[in-house]
Amino acid sequence: MALSLQSLQGEDWSSTAMQRLEARHRQEAKDKKMASVQEMKKTDMSTGTSRPIQQDTPQKDGLSAQMQDIGTQVKETVTEYYEQGRENLQDLNQTMEAQIRARPIQALLVAGGIGVLLGLLWLRR
Repeated sequence: MALSLQSLQGEDWSSTAMQRLEARHRQEAKDKKMASVQEMKKTDMSTGTSRPIQQDTPQKDGLSAQMQDIGTQVKETVTEYYEQGRENLQDLNQTMEAQIRARPIQALLVAGGIGVLLGLLWLRR
């Protein structure tokens, strides 16, 4: 743009003209930015993909491999914790079942007491 905003601000321009000029300046800056972004996103014509062409593919491949390794480790860790939690719940279930079978009357009294306690708490509301 031949005229800069700073040189025009010193002159006696109407506010409408100044606003138009500022809007035009912002649009030109936005257009330049979009052009540079589109230039960076040139497509790889040999494969027909719309990925940016990058010359540092060894670094990209190394980073991609590292990310895949991290993802695999996270998946394995989560799976391991899930299995441990599942086994612990199964053990707890078996332990409770064994306690109930060993002392059925005590289990009934405990369950009844819990039921009465919950009933009293519910009535208070």
